[in-house]
Amino acid sequence: MKKYIIIASLLGLVFSSKAQAQIRTNAAVDAAINNQNPFLDASSQSLFSNIGKGIVFPRTNLTTFKFKTDLIDGSGTYFPTAFDGMLVYNTHVEENATIDDPATGSYTLDLKEGFYYFSNPNGDTSGNLAGGRWKPLGSGANISSIYSQNGTLSGDREVNLDNHNLNFIGGNVGMNTTKPKATLDIEAVPNADTNGILIPRLSSAQRSAFVNPEKGLMIYNTELECYETNTGTPVEPRWQCLATAENVQTLSIEPLGFEGNFKYASTNYPSKHKVVFKVTNNTSSELTGLDLSYIYVQGNTQYIAEGQNDNVTIPANSSKILKYGISGQNWGEYSTFTLKYDQYSSATIRLNPDRSGYSETGISKGNGGTADIGEMKLELFLVKDTGIDKTVTITADNPLKVKIPFTKGEGNYLGYESELITLNDAEGNPRQIQLKYGGGNLDIKTGEIEAEIVSVDGNDFALPQTTLGVNTTIAQIPVKLNDTDKGTFDLIAYGGIPDRNYNRDDKHKFVYMPIQSPSGRIWLNNNLGAEYSNINSEFFNPQQQAQSLTDIYARGSAFQMRRAADGHELTTVENEEIVFKEEEVVATADDFYPNSSKIFKNPKSRYPTPFKDRIYTWMDAPYKWSHNEEWLGLWLINGANNPCPEGFRPPSSAEIEEEIRYLKTINKKGLYESLKLVVGIWTNDGRAVTMNPSTVFLGYSGEQSQIPVRCIKHEN
Repeated sequence: MKKYIIIASLLGLVFSSKAQAQIRTNAAVDAAINNQNPFLDASSQSLFSNIGKGIVFPRTNLTTFKFKTDLIDGSGTYFPTAFDGMLVYNTHVEENATIDDPATGSYTLDLKEGFYYFSNPNGDTSGNLAGGRWKPLGSGANISSIYSQNGTLSGDREVNLDNHNLNFIGGNVGMNTTKPKATLDIEAVPNADTNGILIPRLSSAQRSAFVNPEKGLMIYNTELECYETNTGTPVEPRWQCLATAENVQTLSIEPLGFEGNFKYASTNYPSKHKVVFKVTNNTSSELTGLDLSYIYVQGNTQYIAEGQNDNVTIPANSSKILKYGISGQNWGEYSTFTLKYDQYSSATIRLNPDRSGYSETGISKGNGGTADIGEMKLELFLVKDTGIDKTVTITADNPLKVKIPFTKGEGNYLGYESELITLNDAEGNPRQIQLKYGGGNLDIKTGEIEAEIVSVDGNDFALPQTTLGVNTTIAQIPVKLNDTDKGTFDLIAYGGIPDRNYNRDDKHKFVYMPIQSPSGRIWLNNNLGAEYSNINSEFFNPQQQAQSLTDIYARGSAFQMRRAADGHELTTVENEEIVFKEEEVVATADDFYPNSSKIFKNPKSRYPTPFKDRIYTWMDAPYKWSHNEEWLGLWLINGANNPCPEGFRPPSSAEIEEEIRYLKTINKKGLYESLKLVVGIWTNDGRAVTMNPSTVFLGYSGEQSQIPVRCIKHEN
């Protein structure tokens, strides 16, 4: 409560000739203003209003001020409130000044020059000054002036800035601390129900409505459920989610260049010719045992020598320079080298053998960047057929992520939004989609522009479907790079690749998708018979590959060497374990010996049945060796027992060795990274890829062994 009461001891007007105080006025003094609120009124004195009027208060030093209490009584005659509300003007300035008065007791007070009032709210009942305190005028219970003094709010306050700015200039701001150590220092409150910082929560539309948002501005996007920051510019904002536990970039990789003199048609030596990357540990812990040996080389004549950087240690928040020796010869115009750690951490660098090496020219500014754009398409399994109903739904939270590959990049590129494309959704309703991407840098020479295909109205949009085995282009979206037409991005409803025996029985209802390996060859994405490919499995998702090195749902069927997919190979998953089918041996030929070295055979395969029509089951060793040419060709593209879909076959040993060469180091992780291969597979020439925790190699296995098959596309 503000106290402006001027107590009687100070302004008690005694209108008698015996009074010690003097009163000077410019008019007669009226001593009687009974039954009115004011006890002193000079408002009628306006004769000399051009001359300022006021009350002149005594000046005092509160550290030496002493109360005189001998006239205080309880009758109400003299100072009945015990000086509560008395007003003085203090001249002494001192922090933590000691007020030592026998009447009040000793206490400390920050003194400034100005008016102070004596607060003694219990004086009218106690009749003394014990516990009374001097307080600066304006510091009552309902007012806290944080500019001039410390204070405590007794309730909530609201400040309306009325479109003005509140600026804090100089010094630090602290919350829950009196000694802030930074520009803004927020300390936690022990045992409080709520602690933390809550930044503005906005939708993507609300954020997109910002006008010239500053670089580094941060919000919480309620649709994406992430903290977003503008990594672009106020004119060209680029909003990106900050790393979370799900997408954190543990390592960041930067290409630094090449060492050595790479001349056209010359030979490279790993000790002299190297590609160099900078790898940064973004975590607060030391990372040890990192396998950074896998580098993918796109080119036909260079490769990375084996056994490099497979056991790397990088301290917390530190970087390490990694060098990889290059072998082979420099034929062809360009080669690219990609170091990849995981799906979030990779970098690519291009080598021009016509130069002496890679030279850093700096990041080009502006929007005049150029690049050659590669094939732009995305094949999605979008099928509605007997027993299958699969589509992909674009939602506001999950736009369709796509990538636009480029080479020969130079400079920067601006953000882009395509024209609207109208197509029918899975239910036949007309809808509109759009391709968009933010601005970026092309100076990495070879890379990918990350783009999104979005539903224009923001509603869920189930993409249209095709039928099994049929591929349909459902949309061709124009793409530009810095206002230069680069063709169309083709969105394809891919009908999948049915198993060779898909229509033969109900046991081979498998559907596969194609993938491209580091060697450039086309493979099926899963082993024959994998649970992800089985339309009758709860795990059916033909675009899903193995999610780990021990993923049993990607293991698939187990074939005996060169035997047809006659059902013997089928497996099931029970209690998260693979269950093999028991072998059924049936004597079907005169020269069949159940206990001999059994190979494939069928009586219908005997002469003169044409080779292409022969179906083999088990046969004995003498029959095998007398028909060796047929035996060796059973799993070739036109082989009688080829278990792969049309146009595919089991790979040869030479093709597996080619894949291993492209993987650079012979290790289990390499084949897993390239083909998502979780177990060994058969080759069509009777060898087996064997995998264990440390190596992958080609060897031999018993003909009765049951091993999966992964199919490769046949090239004429």
